[in-house]
Amino acid sequence: MLLLLTSVSLWVNARTLQSSDSSLVERWYLLSVGFLLLSIDEIAGMHETLNSIDMMGDMSWTIPGAIVAGLAGLYFVPFLLKLPRPLAIRFVLAGAVYLGGALGVEVLTDPYLENDELNTLAYNLWTALEESMEIAGVLIFLGGLFPLLRTGTPRLQVQLD
Repeated sequence: MLLLLTSVSLWVNARTLQSSDSSLVERWYLLSVGFLLLSIDEIAGMHETLNSIDMMGDMSWTIPGAIVAGLAGLYFVPFLLKLPRPLAIRFVLAGAVYLGGALGVEVLTDPYLENDELNTLAYNLWTALEESMEIAGVLIFLGGLFPLLRTGTPRLQVQLD
């Protein structure tokens, strides 16, 4: 839900900036879609499915995941350079914390998967660290995004029927 909230918040920000002809609108929308995909993946576990594909061999999903994350990071460098420096630093920190958990800690748990030791205290502690880092990364990101929304958007009203 936190990833979905981030996606919606990014979409609201992009929608607001659309009326001001900001050059960053496309990147905000793309970030929104990216967080939506992360939200779907968190529920559906698509990245874990990559580990079960025969063509992947012994390679963990974290390798292609790191490549995609690196390419996305490079793509967003011009975007980050146009943001206020404190916000850009916060977004980079958020990404580092999130990816440190999602990719870094995940690599450390690969031996547990290979040795069929998923129901162990050690594996569960690593998993708790991984998920905590992912949540912390998203919260750091939202901590930068929410003030931006508060100052940049007119009063937002949501009506549910």
